[in-house]
Amino acid sequence: MTEEDVTKMDAGTDRDTQPDAKPTDEAVEAPLSLDEEMAEIKKLLEEDPEDFQAQCRLGEIYFAKGLLDDALANVSKAIEMAEAIRKQMDQSLAMYYANRGTIHATKGNIEDAMAQYRKALEINPRDVLALFNLGRALYDRDVYMEAIRCWKSSWRSPLTTRSPGSSWRRSMKSSI
Repeated sequence: MTEEDVTKMDAGTDRDTQPDAKPTDEAVEAPLSLDEEMAEIKKLLEEDPEDFQAQCRLGEIYFAKGLLDDALANVSKAIEMAEAIRKQMDQSLAMYYANRGTIHATKGNIEDAMAQYRKALEINPRDVLALFNLGRALYDRDVYMEAIRCWKSSWRSPLTTRSPGSSWRRSMKSSI
């Protein structure tokens, strides 16, 4: 059989007809063993101890190896880290809704603005901007008691606990 014959035979193989098939000269990497993966993840966590996904995967490996206390510790740490991130994201998302509400209010779309402020408050009931601006919109709609409740809530927010003589507190008191 000549080299030309081999080439003709090779022309009809699956490798030539399947677009994702790999050439035979490329080595396919074998998956890592649990011990190898565990070593890689530990190395990764030395560089970035806040990688909650790596923490969780390490917990899964510990679980697979029967190391339940270690598994529980790592998965618990991953959850704690993810919860902290979620809290930060919730605060940001609430601020984004409140900002969108402010834009709607500026455009004169008060009902849309109030809906955005309320959405912000569903996410973060202590969002000062949403509370204050919802109160302002309600006041403009002659819904005085609810407006006052919003303003008082914004005034009591831990984010606004400033010294009694601060300009923010003075302006809030004069609004209420």
